[in-house]
Amino acid sequence: MQRYNDLKPTSATAAATGTTGIMDPADASVQKQLQQQMQQQQQQEEKRKAIEEQRRIAMKSLLSPEAQERRK
Repeated sequence: MQRYNDLKPTSATAAATGTTGIMDPADASVQKQLQQQMQQQQQQEEKRKAIEEQRRIAMKSLLSPEAQERRK
């Protein structure tokens, strides 16, 4: 089993790439990426809710008038 330290980039790797391989939450580009991900998740959730509501309305319209009365 590898130790955590074995998985970290070496100082040579960090020097060559200019990074430590760790995402800095204070970095503006990371903040922007996280914000975009949050917005996408929120939009997907809203879309899912709208689809579920449309499905519920469609299923309700398939009920007989008597069944619709019983649901009230």
